[in-house]
Amino acid sequence: MIQTRLARSESVMRTPTQALKPQEADKPAMPDFSNGVPMELFTPEALEACPHARAMFERMKAGGPALSQENGLESVALAENGSWIQEKAPANFQAVTQPSREWTGKEEIQKVLSTSPKNVEDNAAKGEEATEMRLFARERIGEIQHRQLDAGADKMHRTIHTKQLFGGDVEVHWNPAVKEMFNFFSEDSTGGLARISAASNEQNPDGKDMYGFALELVGTDGQVTDILMTGGTPRTAASQAEDGMAQLALLNMVGISSKVGGLAKMAYEVGPIDAGRMVVDVGRMKTELNSVSDLEAWSRAPFRLKGKDGHHYLVKMKATPLSEKAPEAQEREGETTSERLANDFAAKTAENDTRWSFDLQFMQPGDDPNDGRKTWSGPWVNAGEIVIPKIQDGAKAKEMAQAAEETKFNIWKGKEAHDQGPDFEVFYPHGNTNLMRLWAYGESARNRGVAG
Repeated sequence: MIQTRLARSESVMRTPTQALKPQEADKPAMPDFSNGVPMELFTPEALEACPHARAMFERMKAGGPALSQENGLESVALAENGSWIQEKAPANFQAVTQPSREWTGKEEIQKVLSTSPKNVEDNAAKGEEATEMRLFARERIGEIQHRQLDAGADKMHRTIHTKQLFGGDVEVHWNPAVKEMFNFFSEDSTGGLARISAASNEQNPDGKDMYGFALELVGTDGQVTDILMTGGTPRTAASQAEDGMAQLALLNMVGISSKVGGLAKMAYEVGPIDAGRMVVDVGRMKTELNSVSDLEAWSRAPFRLKGKDGHHYLVKMKATPLSEKAPEAQEREGETTSERLANDFAAKTAENDTRWSFDLQFMQPGDDPNDGRKTWSGPWVNAGEIVIPKIQDGAKAKEMAQAAEETKFNIWKGKEAHDQGPDFEVFYPHGNTNLMRLWAYGESARNRGVAG
């Protein structure tokens, strides 16, 4: 199926016709990639947040070989002095909130694990197939972002999730039973930043939309772990797309001048039936969100956790509001939906903490780990509590909001073979869809700031 889609897609891809001019301050000299090291390992977020990648980059730029553990890579500090990442590292982080709920017990989790399939084979592409998918993903994302320049933008921005509704401090308190049963974060509470966004690629979207809930958490020795979830309703807890290739076909609708032409391209790549289903599902996922504090979000793709019993388990993630449902929003004249949500939540965070339950759904017999459109059958068990603390320092809040805006999220930080950090087994990405996200997020991050 993947090979068929790649073959179909060759005729609909184009190389951008407008020369791209990188901003001088953002684009360091690039090393020689002829040794087969993928370019997306050295995107700005990797160089900022992954010292392993940065050390490899500097060695290659100087004409030397890529670093390895034998070269002393393990001695590289995982957090830069003065960075917000260092500030949130376990040695420096002190939570200002406490968990507010009772945790799912060990016995209940063990009961779920007793029927959960173990050591499920990863279907992620390898070898030549992976190379072709990587090149296709990079070209497709580059093409989508280039449309921003065609539409008059002064530089490229995020492919989607352009409008930030909230960015700032977050704390996650972990269920002790989960920490006891899995290779997990060593800390009881983890600090980091959250970015909540409207999923549209528009700068100031209005009306119904999908929403994103992104976390970048700082764990053992300062390693960052990114958790990305998207909103909707329980009816839309599954993905719109079967796999990563289908997701790229759907993304190709972003910013396209002719929606009819875009739908025709998508139908050509995935087939007319799947294309129609995806369009309908996207419509269902768009909601009239009353308040950011009411956002419910899912990971949709599966991730891997290693149990203390030596087995690997597949999980999906969900964030469910714990704070009281917000009263009906009061709209101001001339205010867009995204402006109202951002302003409303700014007022809420000035008064109170905002909390979500962070839950895991373990794969059960009969569940499909490879088709994102299929919901899973198992119960959700509580693994933690996400808290956006009440704002105490307005100036610091603005700094963290800017940090969230600038962060280039990627679920693969600290997970790949060349930069595995101490928490690499915590929510390890599983399957072809997540592998495609490595290349898509990497290319989107690499293009940000590029001007026409």
